[in-house]
Amino acid sequence: MSPEWRRSTDRHVDEIGHAHQPAVRCEEVERAPREHGDERPDGEHPGNPGDHAPPSENRTAQAGQPFELGSLKIYAFGTFIVLAFLVASFFVRRRAMQSLDLDGERVFNICFALLFIGLLGARLLYVLVHYEDHVKTPMSAFAIWKGGLVFYGGLILGILWLAWYLPRHADLKGWALVDVMAIAMGLAIFVGRWASFLSGENYGKPAEGLPWAVKFPPGPETQVPSSLRGVDLHPTQLYHSLHGLVLFVILFLIARRSPQPGRVTGLFLMLYAVGRFVIEFWRGDDEQRGMVIDGILSTSQLISIPIFFVGLAIFLIRRAPDPETAGT
Repeated sequence: MSPEWRRSTDRHVDEIGHAHQPAVRCEEVERAPREHGDERPDGEHPGNPGDHAPPSENRTAQAGQPFELGSLKIYAFGTFIVLAFLVASFFVRRRAMQSLDLDGERVFNICFALLFIGLLGARLLYVLVHYEDHVKTPMSAFAIWKGGLVFYGGLILGILWLAWYLPRHADLKGWALVDVMAIAMGLAIFVGRWASFLSGENYGKPAEGLPWAVKFPPGPETQVPSSLRGVDLHPTQLYHSLHGLVLFVILFLIARRSPQPGRVTGLFLMLYAVGRFVIEFWRGDDEQRGMVIDGILSTSQLISIPIFFVGLAIFLIRRAPDPETAGT
């Protein structure tokens, strides 16, 4: 590895959020060996730091390159995460103002708090799943910019916080507001999963001949292992994104029928759990997501089971009262 290439790689490793960046300069990565006189046999890429490292190192050793507008560097992963939050929170704010007559700024502040609570929960669950990677270096648990978030962790901690916070503020109309947030979650998933797609995170299993399969190029900008770069893969990130869009449409249409508050939330939990359980079968990142039973059951699939039944319980409990007994 030439000194100039090493300095370039080290510089990008120091950038916050480097582990989740899109492949935007693959030609430069592939040209680098010839430009610096570092000839390698076919198939070897000196620009792939960590290709021959253990999987635990490879998960965090990849540096990505941002889009550059002058001196401004824009990272696609962070951009889509922020965009997902903004789209969802502004939907919640607008709908809460129109249908629930709530203060928009107050609702937005709650969404902002949920953003950080969700990130905390998502990181905590990731660290628990990969505790062996962090037990020797506890401070690495805080290195969120190196990647490692589990959606269910953020969802569970967010629900627990709302269960504590909303009963203490009856004027926020509890279940009705949570229903609006459940609809918005579909939007957040639809937009946010593109961050995973652009970074190569949550990649799928090989799918040779699949008409809609995707290929990730060689280079250090993707989290897909070097052995799977250039191979037809299931676009599981886009499956997740489409799942979010379907959830949004279904829940939005059901909400127009003014169901009993809480039923939309219960339905969201059930539909998300089923979709997540199914999509996990096409995921190829077994080490990153964690497996309860190797090759059979992932951590997220295991969590999906109780999440489904919690949603079912909420859906049944929050049904409209029987008119014949309502007045007794």
